[in-house]
Amino acid sequence: MNNFFIKYLLLSITIFFCGIDVFLLADSGTGQLNVIIYPRLVEDEGAMYSVYINELNEYSNYYESNHVVQNLSPGKTFVRFKDLDGWITPNTEVIDIIADSLTTITVSYCTDSPEIYYATASRQYTDKVQLYWQENICVDSYSIYRSLNAYGTDAILIADNVTENIFSDFSALPGIKYFYLVKPSNGIFSSPVSGIRSLEYPLNVHATDGEYFNEIYISWDSVIGAIDYEVWRNSEPVTISAKIIQTVINNTHTDKDIFPGKRYYYWVKASSSVCNSHYSDYDEGYASLGVPSSIHATTNLIDYVKICWESVIGAVDYTVDYTMNDRRMMNIQKFQDENCLIHTNAIPGREYYYRVKAINHFCISEWSNFILGIRALAKPIAHASKREFDNKISITWQAIT
Repeated sequence: MNNFFIKYLLLSITIFFCGIDVFLLADSGTGQLNVIIYPRLVEDEGAMYSVYINELNEYSNYYESNHVVQNLSPGKTFVRFKDLDGWITPNTEVIDIIADSLTTITVSYCTDSPEIYYATASRQYTDKVQLYWQENICVDSYSIYRSLNAYGTDAILIADNVTENIFSDFSALPGIKYFYLVKPSNGIFSSPVSGIRSLEYPLNVHATDGEYFNEIYISWDSVIGAIDYEVWRNSEPVTISAKIIQTVINNTHTDKDIFPGKRYYYWVKASSSVCNSHYSDYDEGYASLGVPSSIHATTNLIDYVKICWESVIGAVDYTVDYTMNDRRMMNIQKFQDENCLIHTNAIPGREYYYRVKAINHFCISEWSNFILGIRALAKPIAHASKREFDNKISITWQAIT
């Protein structure tokens, strides 16, 4: 093979591999360096790096992230980074360059103000406000400030030398919105972010079980931080279809918009101006059906005894019974005329003691007190003889039964 052919073959191989592999472009015995800069945002803002060239005793020009520097002498060298406004510049790195090898390092620019990306909102915790913020590898410790306004103008220091990117504020009061600021030891304040310690849900909710006529009394324990309470009700023990029936400032409520005897389920939520608690545990309650009052029974009607009473809220029917001297209780077949009943089978002249109770689809009331009623005796119809007898006048009348 002649020398011309050999030179042509080597030239072809060189052209074919040109740009394919950076190592083929580097001089034998030298090293390469690749620096990757994070975050991506900082690249757009002009983050770059420069390598110290030992042979020239000076730094190179600045290179963009992921640029490979060729032909570096083996041994230690330095990498520095371009300063950018609003960012903490990474420290100068000492790098070992290895002959015929590519050395890759990654560095991060850090913001001079860590951004809080999460803070608790209402209902998250009832014993604290939990804060998290973006981890910043350039920061050794943080200070936590708390304010009552969104601008942070009245912020006070509540914690110092916090070394993690999480903080729990156990001194926060429930039901109040706070604004938190985080200050790195070598940076500036973050923007305020709000957090709330949620209210506890009310404990010991109690609804009365028939202690009252036509109303249910609900009570519960007060909750620290609450300014009012929402009372919820349902006819079954689930909250999904429950309705709020009242908002009150005290820890009691009387529910009169009910049907006596029907069972209801009650929940209570504590509220502040910025949050509500979870539902309390439920309690079941019901109201008793009222006892008929103002009972009156006639004593002057000859055809029957009429017993009347005042209407009872929620009643759909009434039962009347009576006793006589033998104290046996007897039920009457009712013929109801509004809130009255006609006792046509009463024996004239006998004393009857009547009582009434109310009924609906859910319950029966207690009996009323007894009231006296009498079917009056009919007036006798008398007949006197006229001239029928010489020595007398005969008087007759119809017997009364």
